[in-house]
Amino acid sequence: CPMRPPPTFPRSLLLAVMALLFAHPALAEMRQLALTPLKRTIADRSVSFLAHEPDYDITFALDGGDLDRRHIPWSTFKVANSLIALEEGVVGSLDTIRQWDAGKWQPRDYWPANWRRDHSLRSAFRYSVLWYFQDVARDIGAPTYRQRLRDWNYGNAQVGEPVDLFWLDGTL
Repeated sequence: CPMRPPPTFPRSLLLAVMALLFAHPALAEMRQLALTPLKRTIADRSVSFLAHEPDYDITFALDGGDLDRRHIPWSTFKVANSLIALEEGVVGSLDTIRQWDAGKWQPRDYWPANWRRDHSLRSAFRYSVLWYFQDVARDIGAPTYRQRLRDWNYGNAQVGEPVDLFWLDGTL
């Protein structure tokens, strides 16, 4: 993976998301992880977790997670979005800045204050900056996404219009 997560980003979560992107259909061993030690972090949220360790062909799943049905990727799609943006050259590096344009990206009430400024891929990933990844998606375009998602066997590989909402609106 060409990206390094910020130090505060849980490495296990990044590995879990990457495992979902490249999960092997025939998994040799499944180990259930207990939810109890994670209760403080998870609180009252519904969480599903799946990670695959390819060196040992072991899959870890959170006990009680809802892994039997598809979910909208929402913010986890920033991992795939970042990889595609870097590989396609839409973003030159982790430190390539995209300028905040308040006229183009009207802030919503729920937007954190730190979204309303210029961001690099590194900072946009760290703060899950929606406008940044939507802007990147417009530059990447639907045909590239469709091809990548098919190649990766990612979800249903459906990319709708507009191209900057498909991972949020239930299309993917």
